Amino acid sequence: MNPTDQVIRTEQNISWLPQPNESRHVLSSVLPPREAITTAFIFAFEGEQLVMSHLVRRGWDIPGGHIEPGETPEEAARREIYEETGTRVGALRFFGYQHLHVSGPMPDGYGYPYPDSYQVFYLARVTALDAFSSTFESYGRGLFAPNEARQLSWIRKNLDFYEAALQAI
Repeated sequence: MNPTDQVIRTEQNISWLPQPNESRHVLSSVLPPREAITTAFIFAFEGEQLVMSHLVRRGWDIPGGHIEPGETPEEAARREIYEETGTRVGALRFFGYQHLHVSGPMPDGYGYPYPDSYQVFYLARVTALDAFSSTFESYGRGLFAPNEARQLSWIRKNLDFYEAALQAI
């Protein structure tokens, strides 16, 4: 961690990681080690409205996903938001990350960097909302004013990150 990084939340034993584990949400201006970054997400705003993906498997979620071989985190974030919502964004500003640490032995077949991996988050302004048709992954997009966004499950679970993003944009 950099001296200017700010840990805003720590969780123990989140359900979707091998146990035991720890997750830390960190506000930062410096990317974590590139080789350990697995996914990239965007807090994309049209004014104060947040763009969210209506994903087939998870409902309303922040746009983003796994980094493909040869992609940078920034390229992955741009690709994912467009694939999931048909949204184009301007300049990306790195905003923070979720540091995931698996404390136990590496599970057989574990496909992520071990014991530490990172999910990175960017801030951006919307430049275009292209036409979008449902896909196997996403029903489409929604734009949510702050009071509406705070009612969504992903935002409720990550309210600290959302509030910081809203203040920073």
